[in-house]
Amino acid sequence: MDQNTLNISLTTSKAMEILAETNKFLVLLSIFAFVRLVGLVQRHALKGKPPPGPWGFPIVGNIFQVSTEAWKEFAQWKKEYGPIVYINLAGKDMVILNSHKAAVDLLDRRAAIYSDRPRNIVASEILTRGLFIAFKL
Repeated sequence: MDQNTLNISLTTSKAMEILAETNKFLVLLSIFAFVRLVGLVQRHALKGKPPPGPWGFPIVGNIFQVSTEAWKEFAQWKKEYGPIVYINLAGKDMVILNSHKAAVDLLDRRAAIYSDRPRNIVASEILTRGLFIAFKL
């Protein structure tokens, strides 16, 4: 083998290594994008359309838009988006009610729809065997 053939074979093997690493990265990136897309579609399909609110960054949401004096941002968002504002803080969905009327309507009149608390199986079913026990002070 002469020097040119040796250089071409070394260059080809280096190119193949780089291509293999690039393919691994692209496969991982594709899997991440697919999982993220499926999660977004499922979240919107289950919940429906959220109330209006400011756009957030991927993964962290609106966490950098809320300061220690969050009420100032909430008041500004009330002017822009209305009395009900939706934000996402690092994956945790949050609905801000900026008016008394909105709070009373959603939390009092429609409490059966929006109140959600997980069942406490240990306290309500196992310890009491399904019976309601009231204690008198």
